[in-house]
Amino acid sequence: MASNLPGLENILDNLDVGIIIFDNKGTYLFVNKTLLQYTGRTRQDYLNHTVYDFIASGLYKESVVDKVYHEKRAVTQIHVTVSADGKQVGRLVTVSPIFNAQGEIVYAISCQIQVDAMNQKYSHAKAINAIATGIRGNWDDRREVIAKSPSMVGVLRQAARAAQSDASVLLLGESGTGKEIVAQYIHQHSPYRKKQMVAINCTSLPESLLEAELFGYEKGAFTGAASGGKIGLIEAAANNTLLLDEVNSMPLSLQAKLLRVLETKAVIPVGSVKPRAVNFRLICASNVALAQCVKEGTFRMDLYYRLNVIPITIPPLRERREDITPLADYFLDHFCQKYGLQKEFSSRVYQILNHYKWPGNIRELRNLVEHMVVMSESSVVKINQIPTGMLQLEPPSPESGPECLNEEYLRIQMALRLHGGHREKTAQYLGISRRTLQYKLKKYGLL
Repeated sequence: MASNLPGLENILDNLDVGIIIFDNKGTYLFVNKTLLQYTGRTRQDYLNHTVYDFIASGLYKESVVDKVYHEKRAVTQIHVTVSADGKQVGRLVTVSPIFNAQGEIVYAISCQIQVDAMNQKYSHAKAINAIATGIRGNWDDRREVIAKSPSMVGVLRQAARAAQSDASVLLLGESGTGKEIVAQYIHQHSPYRKKQMVAINCTSLPESLLEAELFGYEKGAFTGAASGGKIGLIEAAANNTLLLDEVNSMPLSLQAKLLRVLETKAVIPVGSVKPRAVNFRLICASNVALAQCVKEGTFRMDLYYRLNVIPITIPPLRERREDITPLADYFLDHFCQKYGLQKEFSSRVYQILNHYKWPGNIRELRNLVEHMVVMSESSVVKINQIPTGMLQLEPPSPESGPECLNEEYLRIQMALRLHGGHREKTAQYLGISRRTLQYKLKKYGLL
């Protein structure tokens, strides 16, 4: 049947599912290449045989085709078969009847996919979607870098200079400091700005999938591989920017392959021996010091030097306090627009935000502002609307300077409001005894 239509056999051979065409007596008329890869057999093993021959030999336990002939409808079920090497393999099989003008079955077409391959593809696609969604979400929320503090102004000055070259950039900083945003800033000020930056988080995929995603793979490189192979992100970033986020988590085996790409300007896909020339701009981000990873033996020294051509350190939010209020205002406007609300912060909320240490950096600030915008019942967001536990307060410092006393006063006042004036809970929250709390309440005139 397939041989009667020009090009049809080639089309069926390149489908990523197994295809079998039967006549109305269960005789094999055509078997595509994917099905042959599943079974490890040749076309001659099938052609001129019937499905009933395979049942008689014990390779099949039952015939889905026979059920289709009797019920005259498509049938789907899990089919356990025996491969050429004697292994039992589960496949999802759908057999559909083809009728003539008289309503008689003349052919049956079987579409098959191995269950393990289907599960792998689903997990792979789900992981890739999560990566793409996560990174796009960060960039779509804020296209510009808010920088009022001298330290962040300096970061942007370095980033702008780095953007004019193809040298590798290494962005260092704690989680939540905005390394992806700075990477996007570099990309948008580079000659590649007309293209969308290619990016991947190195912690989001297991080693085998990360290798395939970065370097690509050839047809038949592994079980579940797309029939036509797949281009890797490195090759996809041709004349573009490639961001490797959390590069410190990259396995050593892949570090060696990445180093070779940087040295040879060529990538070798999984399952291939032929290098493909590549030209891209690499930006890497890490939330730990790569120099320390080198000392600990978890990161290659030679790769570290390749990546560390232009190191840029993003300061934590606690070291750029001039940016806290502008960032809070930005997120306030953003979420008010998103949810169709009109909110503003009280002056006391601004005080608390500016005194807090922000261990989660900008990401923590963003989440807190969204929470307050959504949960505040009034148009003015007040201090008692900051959720318990979201701002984990530190115990008061033993220092007694005016600035420290003012900070301690604010901490105690906020904790009291959070717990509705309940002194036992307030003391537990602050990590002090109730007696100490009583003393401080009297000291600050809060009784």
